[in-house]
Amino acid sequence: MKVLVVDDNRVDRVHIRRIVERMPQGYTVDEAGDAGEALLRLLDEEYVCVFLDFMLPDMNGAELIRTLFERMTEAPPIILLSNSDDENTI
Repeated sequence: MKVLVVDDNRVDRVHIRRIVERMPQGYTVDEAGDAGEALLRLLDEEYVCVFLDFMLPDMNGAELIRTLFERMTEAPPIILLSNSDDENTI
């Protein structure tokens, strides 16, 4: 079972990877540093879950989700992440 972590911050990706890899389910973790790379991986691989940073350099998380739903018949569950404390961000 594969999980995708999408975040432009390498340190954040590593933290999430470590947490997921410690889970007893034995997940394999792939990483993407931007929305373009994430889209390619999601269209090419099958993931059980995606951890998605809301603010990415090439598009925001909502735009990526919209693009995924336009191109995929079935998308994996997506956990949207943000380091913003602004309630209006999401």
